[in-house]
Amino acid sequence: MSKPGAWLAAWMYAGIRISRDIDEMIHHYHSETLQGYWDPERNHVDENYTTIPFPFEEIVSPLFQIRYDWTLEELEGYLETWSALQKFMEKNKHNPAKDLIRQIRPYWAGQKMPVHFPVYLRMGKILK
Repeated sequence: MSKPGAWLAAWMYAGIRISRDIDEMIHHYHSETLQGYWDPERNHVDENYTTIPFPFEEIVSPLFQIRYDWTLEELEGYLETWSALQKFMEKNKHNPAKDLIRQIRPYWAGQKMPVHFPVYLRMGKILK
């Protein structure tokens, strides 16, 4: 419970951005290879929280981003944290992230590349 006039902010990051070619490979991996392995609630993230009812006086916020300079191994480590991958591997006894990294390797420019995570924010003022 909060007082009228208080603020509520809900934020999330999604849709890693590296380069057009790599982004397309990761998108395919996310939406095709791992299709059916994501929890239903993941749809809220994929829709940038825009489909969640938000009964507050919404404040439009700018798009933020988080930036890292990652090696290909760091990208692989991140991909292996995905819950859908864990479910996929449990069922199929195979790690498709390894295949994805092999596909990405020729497009990886240098030791490290900038990796961007768009941050989406829904912010509002509680009226009642």
